[in-house]
Amino acid sequence: MRTLISTISGLALLVVIAMLGYDMSADRERPLRMKPDTVYNISFERTGCYGPCPIYLLLVDAKRHTRLSMEGFVENAAGDYDSVPIVYEWTLPADRHTAIVELIEKHGFRTLDLAYFIGVTDMEMKTIGVTTTRGHWSTSVYAVPCKRESVGLGFEQIGRSKTDRFVPDVFCDTAALLHEAACDTFGQGTRIGRASDVAPFHPPQCR
Repeated sequence: MRTLISTISGLALLVVIAMLGYDMSADRERPLRMKPDTVYNISFERTGCYGPCPIYLLLVDAKRHTRLSMEGFVENAAGDYDSVPIVYEWTLPADRHTAIVELIEKHGFRTLDLAYFIGVTDMEMKTIGVTTTRGHWSTSVYAVPCKRESVGLGFEQIGRSKTDRFVPDVFCDTAALLHEAACDTFGQGTRIGRASDVAPFHPPQCR
């Protein structure tokens, strides 16, 4: 009797293991479904150069609010110039926000290197950062052209560019959309803070 009970228990255990094994195998074949990010913050920073490069920091939050920060200068009583923060705020239309997020998500932004640099001076640096519920990613580009810009370059020109590693186009495409958002924030947004009559130093270069 005891042997029979042991045999039945053993068979039941095997059935359970087989069912578990089947379920686990099915789970492995089932595509992962990630919940949509409730946090999706994007930043785009451009630095100065030897020339009229725009200098600004654009922030875009998960609710499509944009914040464009720049710098202005006012003369003080001593005849020197003091730096004044200049800030504009706006709300990005839903379709444009979706276009930026989908470009980042579907075209390999997270596969970019942390930085692309050429050892020259007086050039502009662009940095795009993305923070979601899955982590933070950022890429900085200094003087390195995007891949599509390298198509028309000859061997000699590529040699002068001092790089054989061009930036994937997703960076330039994202930067272009973010620059448009910065221009609209500057042109259509609400200016906040003090010194409302001070002009920004090297504002966005908008069409």
